[in-house]
Amino acid sequence: WRGYHFYIEHFLHPTPTKLSRTARDCLRGAYVRTNLSPDSHMAEIYLRQALQIVLEKDKLEINDPIVIDILQLLCDNFDWRGSLHDAIMQYKQILELLLQQPQNEGREIEIAKKLGDLYIRVKEYNTAEKYLVWAIVEFTSTSIFTNSSLINKDFIAITDLLASIYAKQRKYDYALTFYLGLLKMIQEKQKIDDFTLKCWEAIINCHLGEIFYDIGKYDEALGWLQKGLSIAKSNSGNKDCDECAGVILNNLGLIHERKGNNELAISLYTNAIEFAEKAQDFIGIEDFARNLNRVQ
Repeated sequence: WRGYHFYIEHFLHPTPTKLSRTARDCLRGAYVRTNLSPDSHMAEIYLRQALQIVLEKDKLEINDPIVIDILQLLCDNFDWRGSLHDAIMQYKQILELLLQQPQNEGREIEIAKKLGDLYIRVKEYNTAEKYLVWAIVEFTSTSIFTNSSLINKDFIAITDLLASIYAKQRKYDYALTFYLGLLKMIQEKQKIDDFTLKCWEAIINCHLGEIFYDIGKYDEALGWLQKGLSIAKSNSGNKDCDECAGVILNNLGLIHERKGNNELAISLYTNAIEFAEKAQDFIGIEDFARNLNRVQ
């Protein structure tokens, strides 16, 4: 067992050397129960033991980055288990701790995004909006769509989430403003470091198609969806692009099913399932298969 801990420490999940051996053993135990032999309840036990040890025995302050890392692992565990309100409470504590520190390297923006996402999932859209707007403001105090150098993965994800809130609330003018602005920025700057933006371009086209479909502009919806599908397919092999292609094909299937073109809808749903399988999008596979079975 000690040899297993040695392997994990040196090759899979290094733990902070300033911690006691017991605390580090607990963190490795949590890693095993999260990634190698998943059991969310056992992972939580290990994490809570680690947290108690680093605070009481190792004498770290509650706002120490190592403590915050453990708190975030607990948050991720709650999210994994589906205990969304517990995750929200823990993430809010982390955000408060981060905001008390002079420098946190933008980590507070990441936590605000997670809170926005969680509040969307529990359908508290107004609260989600506040966190996401705050996160965007942290990026810039100027117009967010006039400086493509600001764009990065967090910025895209936060803006996409905010636009999705407006779409869910049927505030389509707001949603379109954000989606079109984000699309313009993505097109102006197609690559940041090793992060390819083509898949995001496809995803935003998909969202635009969904909005135009919802407001009854079906021809425009088809145009956006087809464009997004072309981009996603041309970048097949990327998980995000394959997942996006599956979603768009499913949406196209819904449109053609509505028109009574059942044979075409069946073909689109079948193709959607194939892309979802490539992306290992298990929720998509289930949803698309349900649509396919309904038409057949």
